[in-house]
Amino acid sequence: MRPVNLQSVYQAYRHLSFEQFQLYMHVFGARADRQLEMEDLCVFIELLYENIKSLPQVERLMDGFYLGYSIPQISKEFDLLRFGHNFLLNIELKHMGTEEKIARQLATNSYYLKAVSSEVYLFTFVAETKKIYSLDKNDNLVETDLQELIARLQQQSLTRELDLDTLFAPKQYLVSPLNSTEKFINENYFLTNAQRQIKQEVMTALLAGRVKTVLIKGTFGTGKTLLTYDIAHEHMKHGQEVIIVHNGTLSEGHLTLRDEYGWRVYAIKDFYDNYSSLVKDRVDLIVFDEAQRTYTHQLTEILDFLRAQPVKCIFSFDPEQFFSASENRGRLIDLLQAKEIPYKEYQLSKKIRTNKELSAFILNLFDRRKINRNPDLRYNNVHIQYFTDADNVRVCLKKLEQEGWQVLVNTPSGYDAVFFEPYEAEFKLNAQKVIGQEFDKVAVVINEYFYYNEEGKLAARPPQAAPDYMLDRILYQNVTRAREALHIVICRNPMLLEACSKIINKQYGPRVFVRRSKQKPVRIRVTKKGESTKAAPQN
Repeated sequence: MRPVNLQSVYQAYRHLSFEQFQLYMHVFGARADRQLEMEDLCVFIELLYENIKSLPQVERLMDGFYLGYSIPQISKEFDLLRFGHNFLLNIELKHMGTEEKIARQLATNSYYLKAVSSEVYLFTFVAETKKIYSLDKNDNLVETDLQELIARLQQQSLTRELDLDTLFAPKQYLVSPLNSTEKFINENYFLTNAQRQIKQEVMTALLAGRVKTVLIKGTFGTGKTLLTYDIAHEHMKHGQEVIIVHNGTLSEGHLTLRDEYGWRVYAIKDFYDNYSSLVKDRVDLIVFDEAQRTYTHQLTEILDFLRAQPVKCIFSFDPEQFFSASENRGRLIDLLQAKEIPYKEYQLSKKIRTNKELSAFILNLFDRRKINRNPDLRYNNVHIQYFTDADNVRVCLKKLEQEGWQVLVNTPSGYDAVFFEPYEAEFKLNAQKVIGQEFDKVAVVINEYFYYNEEGKLAARPPQAAPDYMLDRILYQNVTRAREALHIVICRNPMLLEACSKIINKQYGPRVFVRRSKQKPVRIRVTKKGESTKAAPQN
């Protein structure tokens, strides 16, 4: 994104067609698709210019504004930003609005902007009344005047053109209850509009007793875990007794919530073994996190028990995240309907945690027919390496770990761990331990168990020692823990190396998949039109 001159924006908007104006603004990466907002901006520019036109360096005062910048993934937008060596200036434009809404918006902006600048000045211009508001040092809303804003413009020492997407790295704002527990407890975060709306509806429905069972559904990166734990925390602040049931191994974040902040957090095994005694005492709400991973027989028994209790329940789940055939894998809704248990379902769809590059790569890795042809995708944060020797893989992973990568391996089976490579025992984090967590940089291994079936979807042969395990789903769980970068170490699997290389190189030609069967593998060539042709069996 490039900074604009406000006088140029004003003259272009007034004298060009709206289509020509939008084309011009696109050169700067500026969003200018709402005419009413542009009219409000013009009112502000007219008033500003009228008061500074006699001042020296008037052009400098009108220069250096970033128009309509939005933080990637979070979609937090700012009307006008102006960066200086000494401070950052933010001006929001309103056609009309209450002081309460203005104060809330500026307080939110202050949170985001203070992450990139130690000194920030925030203003709101209301076009209908031509009033100007700002926040004082105690973040209280005060009415001010244009002269104070002009004084800030004069005092500001403009910086050179900046890369705003790098400056506003989303990881500064994406708080995880399990990886940034202190920030979460201190409520040092903001929910997206979609999260806030769902939270309000869930809180109203549960506290008013209109519904006992709520489902929160979302795929990886949609902010499901934060929303779920935020709702649980809000119930606690309302004096409600809450139990959190995590369907996996308790992480350090869970233990911190339990041991330092007094949260009642249980792993599913502990809850399942003791649910009747745990719920016997006063419990207002039970939150099942990663509910898709509950074994079907466990979930059936728990639902039968809870339907006779006054306790309310939230089931937070992602139907794509499961490890074995024994888990309910998102069939929760079928069970609720079969038992005639009323429920209200909410769904998060927009990804806010994972960047677009990683999301596109992961989608195409697991389904070669789902190709993202966006020319702007560069896959600079996806790395691959190939080895045939397991010891080289171990050395590579150790080096990555020393460089700050989180190495995530397969979950040891309950049967026998002989199917794992020996090096996996050297790394402490596995899929079971990182459910619901997130990391900036993740490294994983793809070995010879993996292949593409005739539908072009990634699959894996189950290890003989653990036929119930779905290694492709474990891999999916691990790669979707990455926020910024992914490193895939491929061992003895030329087909997966070819697939990953083609995704990164954006080669969209015909693809070849292998259907695994008890007989010899058959190579299947898929044309651009999606037609399949069989080749001779491999020797």
